[in-house]
Amino acid sequence: MLAAINAVTVLGYLVLMSLLLDHGTHAAEPQIRQFKFASLGVAFMCFGIGRMGYVPPAHDPDQWIFVMEHFAILIFGAIYFWTGCRNTHAEERSGMRRQEEAEMNALVSLAAKRLEEEKDKLVRCRVAVSRQVCRRRSRLTA
Repeated sequence: MLAAINAVTVLGYLVLMSLLLDHGTHAAEPQIRQFKFASLGVAFMCFGIGRMGYVPPAHDPDQWIFVMEHFAILIFGAIYFWTGCRNTHAEERSGMRRQEEAEMNALVSLAAKRLEEEKDKLVRCRVAVSRQVCRRRSRLTA
């Protein structure tokens, strides 16, 4: 049993250190970053579970410190896992928001272009109508 506890603890340490030393996390794709955050949270939780296997003797007055430390590590891992996933989803939502803004800007520019075309048509029609009015007046006066 102690060997399994030590194996889980060592596995948690190895995964934790490999993820903490990886500096490419911020430049990675959102899916890769989400996987790394989830793995880091799981590593902290494995480390906390592995440490829970060690319980100091009952006569130790500082026993509650060890128990609270184990739970703190577990909770920290769960919070890190949740925060990483939530931040990744927020980034995906902001990417979707940027895409929607780009689509809206394209629609606005298209509408502005159409409006300019309609304005030009209206100006041409006014010019044509004013020319016809001038011709009719000149015919009437002649």
